Amino acid sequence: MAITSYWSTAPSLSTTSTIRPGEPGPTPPATEDLALTKFMNWSLADQIAYIKAKGTGGSPTTAYSVNIGPTATAISVTYTHPAGPLVFSDPTQLPDPALVSPNDFLVWTRESQIAYIQSKGGGPVYLGAVAPNGTKAEIVPNGALQLRVGTSTGEAFSVSDAGRAALQSEKDKPPASLDPKIFLAWRPEDRQAYVTSWGTGDPKSVTVGPGTPKIYAEAMSNVSVGAGVIQRTSGDYEPKPYHHLSGSAGGTPSPVITTSAEWLFPSLDGDEFKLPVAERPAEFYTAPSALPGPSAFTDDATIPPGLTKEQKSDAAKKAFISSFMGWHSAYQLEYIKTHGTGDPKVLSIFGSVPAGVSLLTAVVSPSDPTKHFIVQSLDKAAIARMTMAEQAAVVGTAAFAAVAASLGLATVGAASLKAYGANLNGGAHTPTYSAGTAVSPVDYIYELKSAIANTRAPNKGNDYLPVPAQDTFIDQLVILERQIMNSAIVSPADIKKKVDELRERFNRLFAFYNVKEETPRGEVMGNPANTTVTVYTDVISQKGDLTGINRGYAVFLAQEERIAELAKAREKLVADNGIFNGKNLDVPYLVYKFQSLYNLSLEAEVVAETEQVNQQNDLLKTYAAIQDIINQTLARFTKADATTGGVLGKSVDETPSLTVDEMMLLSMFENNLGTGQKHPLEVLKSISRPLASFFKHVPGNDQNYDVEQYTHTQWTAYGTRLSETVTIINQNSQIQMNDINSLDKERNRHFELANNALSKMADIIANISRAGG
Repeated sequence: MAITSYWSTAPSLSTTSTIRPGEPGPTPPATEDLALTKFMNWSLADQIAYIKAKGTGGSPTTAYSVNIGPTATAISVTYTHPAGPLVFSDPTQLPDPALVSPNDFLVWTRESQIAYIQSKGGGPVYLGAVAPNGTKAEIVPNGALQLRVGTSTGEAFSVSDAGRAALQSEKDKPPASLDPKIFLAWRPEDRQAYVTSWGTGDPKSVTVGPGTPKIYAEAMSNVSVGAGVIQRTSGDYEPKPYHHLSGSAGGTPSPVITTSAEWLFPSLDGDEFKLPVAERPAEFYTAPSALPGPSAFTDDATIPPGLTKEQKSDAAKKAFISSFMGWHSAYQLEYIKTHGTGDPKVLSIFGSVPAGVSLLTAVVSPSDPTKHFIVQSLDKAAIARMTMAEQAAVVGTAAFAAVAASLGLATVGAASLKAYGANLNGGAHTPTYSAGTAVSPVDYIYELKSAIANTRAPNKGNDYLPVPAQDTFIDQLVILERQIMNSAIVSPADIKKKVDELRERFNRLFAFYNVKEETPRGEVMGNPANTTVTVYTDVISQKGDLTGINRGYAVFLAQEERIAELAKAREKLVADNGIFNGKNLDVPYLVYKFQSLYNLSLEAEVVAETEQVNQQNDLLKTYAAIQDIINQTLARFTKADATTGGVLGKSVDETPSLTVDEMMLLSMFENNLGTGQKHPLEVLKSISRPLASFFKHVPGNDQNYDVEQYTHTQWTAYGTRLSETVTIINQNSQIQMNDINSLDKERNRHFELANNALSKMADIIANISRAGG
């Protein structure tokens, strides 16, 4: 509208409020003093508030009722919580159409207009005079209201040109003498012209009406006239125009946006708003009960060879279903609501071969009356977008069992999670999880939670993983629990995959946590006798340096904390219905926000995977160092030398003059010394470290060691074993790099999907703009 209107009895109304003549105000009138016509002028919200305040009832499942008007002629109005329509107990007590002027009717709320027409038989209703000369009010096929005078067609929610001519005769009256209802019945541009002509001040304004209530109307600046309609432009008509945008600083969608969108593009709900009757498919008028059953085919001669009566019946039903699936979804919804049963409405068409199996099951959404679901057409993506109430409605159908089996889905309600939570809080719970055994999603989560909390680290004094590190995984499992609790349908395989990914990352972090320093040990070795040489146990890196491994633990922990925080941010964004930092995000920003959160989560995984590659490279350096020692040992042999030789050419009777680093490296790969601590990657990848006896016991003296002697062939064989292990580590590195590339592609895919969605939104908005002129 081009005019901002305020009733003088309620000056606090904002520019976006609905104009409500005679609204209840802070103190609603008593029911016996309230005129029904005044009640009809209120908004639906005010009507409901009045009924609740003055009426009886109040239980969520009980209707509220109130008697309006003097006792002798009172009429009862009922409202059912939470979104039921208004119902008048005796429609005959409503004003006779001949006594309702078009001007009065125009000021009523849309809800009151519809209730009035429906109470009078659904329309058309002739207002102000005897049909067919009166103004005709009716609900047209597209669900909008129209007023028509004689045979002239007017605009929705307005009078025709013929009727408007009479109203325009009032335009020369000064504001104090003009009936506010007549002013409201004018076109927006006529009201704009009237305020501009009669108004004063800057911007110009007038107060219309000789009595109470009065209208305060203010002319708008920066308006453009097109197609006979005043349209606001992005000028200075309001201090902060962005407050009317969805996702504005106010935190709630603009009522102007919502109301305008519903006005221009009413939601087709199959009840009040429907597609044109004239364009219904021919099969629309075939009720499910009219579809032929086996008994309809009594003449065997009409049945093709090999086709039974039951199969013929199913073929006819499937032909109808094939047509039904091609209908506009609004016609489908209308058909389901017409022929379905229950609450929400469910439509089922059953076959005959085998008997009792649903060929088509359609369910109306209990959350949104404009949506419905074809159970047989559901997939995981469609189910994931459903509300819990919608999922529960679908689960309640007999047809869902077959769909669930084909998609590998299961139903896990809140009850099992509640019991599971009680068990974790002190009760006994024996998980059914075991390798290769199908178990419930609840047990997948429980098993990993138990492992995180109870796994001890023998190399850390048999201690547990630090609690902050445990919490990074527990928090993610709790989020997964809440997702299951808010779903009536789940995919055990998908949940197991998520849990297994967490388990793999937990095992990695724990393996890098469960390390200790090498232990030096003195051994008697060589000649002269009783010479002590230092050897080592638990060596897992060159020089026994754990700096790199400790760095790996820090990186893995930091990235897991980051992943957990991002998961919490996604959950909060969903739980807060798209409100971020106190602002209600619009769809493009929501897409961007989710895209960013997922991208950052994948980025954290890439960082962790890259660190694992770095750790494998460090391990390869250690293997390269022992390979170098073996190669140097082989180089001590000559072609003529057929004898055996010790490591690095050391003889059996000498004290090995090896450096500390060399002795530490040999200890890592020595049969007796290298069987203690494993490298974290050897644990994670099940790598068997190749060992050899570099030292041997002196015969008759188990406490004394000498250098072990091998032939050239034996040393070569050991070198081959080392090379084979190095090949395995390299293969793991390549697999890891492939995983990193896949994660990068997934990150890029997230951007592509989000950008495509935003581009399509922009295209839709542009098309709507072009269509609207």
